[in-house]
Amino acid sequence: MNRFYRYTFLWCLLTTVPAIMVAQDIRRTEADQYFNANAYAPAIKAYLKVEQNGLGDFETKIRLAQAYYAQRDFKNALEWLDKAGEINRFSDKYLALYAELLKVNGHYAKADSIYQQLGKQYKKLQSDQLRKIRPAHYDVLAINGFNTVEDEMSPAYYRDGLVFVSSSRKQKSNYSWNDRPWLQVKYLPYKPTGSENGTATVFKAPFNDFYHSGPVTFTRQDNLMYFTKSVRSTGKAHKEDANLGIFSVVRKQDKWSELKPFAYNSSKYSVGHPAASSDGREMFFVSDMPGGHGGTDIYYSKFSNGKWTTPINLGPVINTDKDEMFPFYHTDGTLYFASEGHLGFGGLDIFYSRFENGVWSAPVNMGSPVNSGYDDFGIILDKTKMNGYFTSNRPGGAGNDDIYRLQRKDTLQKEEELVFTAGGLISDKVTLEALKNAVIYVKTADGKVYSATTNGAGYYQLKMPVNVLSVPMQASAYGYFPSEQILNRDEQTLELMANFYLEKIEVNKTIIIPNIYYDLDQATITPDAVRELDKLVVLLNTYPDWIVEIGAHTDSRADANYNLKLSDKRAAAVVSYLVEKGIRKERLYSKGYGESRLINGCSDQVKCTEEEHALNRRTEFRLIGYEPFTYQEAGKDAVADKVIFAPEYQAAGNLEYYIQIGVFQSPDKAKIQQFSDLGNVRMIPAEGQDMVKFMLTSYATYETALGYLRKVQERGVKDAFIVAYYKGKPITLEEAAKKIRK
Repeated sequence: MNRFYRYTFLWCLLTTVPAIMVAQDIRRTEADQYFNANAYAPAIKAYLKVEQNGLGDFETKIRLAQAYYAQRDFKNALEWLDKAGEINRFSDKYLALYAELLKVNGHYAKADSIYQQLGKQYKKLQSDQLRKIRPAHYDVLAINGFNTVEDEMSPAYYRDGLVFVSSSRKQKSNYSWNDRPWLQVKYLPYKPTGSENGTATVFKAPFNDFYHSGPVTFTRQDNLMYFTKSVRSTGKAHKEDANLGIFSVVRKQDKWSELKPFAYNSSKYSVGHPAASSDGREMFFVSDMPGGHGGTDIYYSKFSNGKWTTPINLGPVINTDKDEMFPFYHTDGTLYFASEGHLGFGGLDIFYSRFENGVWSAPVNMGSPVNSGYDDFGIILDKTKMNGYFTSNRPGGAGNDDIYRLQRKDTLQKEEELVFTAGGLISDKVTLEALKNAVIYVKTADGKVYSATTNGAGYYQLKMPVNVLSVPMQASAYGYFPSEQILNRDEQTLELMANFYLEKIEVNKTIIIPNIYYDLDQATITPDAVRELDKLVVLLNTYPDWIVEIGAHTDSRADANYNLKLSDKRAAAVVSYLVEKGIRKERLYSKGYGESRLINGCSDQVKCTEEEHALNRRTEFRLIGYEPFTYQEAGKDAVADKVIFAPEYQAAGNLEYYIQIGVFQSPDKAKIQQFSDLGNVRMIPAEGQDMVKFMLTSYATYETALGYLRKVQERGVKDAFIVAYYKGKPITLEEAAKKIRK
């Protein structure tokens, strides 16, 4: 892209270019003078001469890369930055430029690795996010015989043709930023079918003089035109040392009026790139005026009571700390613009947004193939949005900036046929071990269910309609508590990563049932609590042998005895609800803890907010035991009795049975965890050894312990065995049998 469009606002055009010629034996200082004056074309020639003479260093190569980048020659910019990197390490500033050039040139994986080094502030720029951008609904077509080796850009509809900006003009002096001709506006007639064949001619208007001119915008009847023009600032001697301004002209009987400057042109900053509404009374434009968000921003002004209103910055939803440029306002109220600051493929990308309910919607990237790794900008669309044009300097064109045609695809999928993909890993929260055959489950608002199962690597992939923007996703795996997170995405995101880390089921592990809070002094189940309790119903039906405790808690206000009784009522209310839903009462224990287990220190005499007190009015559940189950022993069915692992619910007895898993010097907690749903985990020092015994406790009968031993052995520990304890001391199984017979 010509520097006039990409950098004019950022640098406020050129400062005075030193009137010196490049001598045959050019010195580095002369090259620096050109560079510091933003005269990048002669600066490149000068630095290349320095390199040819063997005098190039790290700084020379860096400046060559910067100069090429300023001219949007990304390939050469990357080449010289690579050479600089062979000499010295980059600062973060040059690392960011290097990553951007890698991305522009299609080296996404390498760019990602650099963005990760740069930290969180670059997270939104990482190229792996590009996969989330929905492909464009348009085909991009090259226009043969129209574009030249110079620049053609920023088209606008005018009568039966196109008006566009071109640098293909003959003149003695070129623009020192890029050594290309100055820009002027041209006109090309074409047929409604979209044939652009023909010869473009200079647009006959009073502004097409020696300075840069364009881009332009027309009102509905094509009789009012707004356009950008470079104007000399007061007291500045060089035509290149100028700001941009917006001007208007009116056409009467094929003659244009004198130029009328926009009310907010300034000698201190630039305004340009006008985009007018069809009646000409609203205008979006670009400026680097003070008070913006950085780079160039898009502003809005309205013609009211004979004058333009004070420009309004479109705000941080649209504008970023980088450049937003080339607005186009469609008749349906959609604003299109080019940006470097929003998530894109590299260079400038084209986005669109709408003003709804008093705010601008989040900009949507138009997607590939409209956007590429290079500069894509200056879009226009016809009234039907079936056809349009835009500008790009992507490889494969006729020259520098070229104009391409957009054509809506003939067959578009219906919205409900479009899908997006949610994918990710489901793994153990502690060990991070991938969970095979875990299930991801989604139920949308219209009652449709979508599910997927993880593969051997713990990865799932779930496809859903593109109109699903927010919905709960639940992951579950056998032997684990299910986990839920809300799927939230914007319309342009077509791929979403959502990883789940599931907690292993353990006996006596307390789990808070979320959102089960009570009003002060009340034990009534609220409507908000029903949804969470229904999840618990599903869980208890999934594990029909579970025996659980429902524990209720209060805050510290009121008397402790009163709170204990209140919490008993709350726990009983939950149990009653579960029973109503079909859970057998024999599997449920209720217990009130009153204010004895506060979770945030809001005890008596401690000043807390109502929200903090409410957190203590919670309900929890824990797995405390199992119903009887059948197992095989000596080829016959045997029954393991009901077992309760919570000490407070166990019947007092002197004889207990443990399952010894093994003796370890340094127990692997990850391996130990896999048995924590079969009993209380206990580690007992081994006598006379610097080792510990890993035990599961405790079982009231040998038959019950034997049933759980079979489960342990099924999980790979074949040499596990049962040991007996009497009054806390180990005894042999024979001794235990004698005590039973007594």
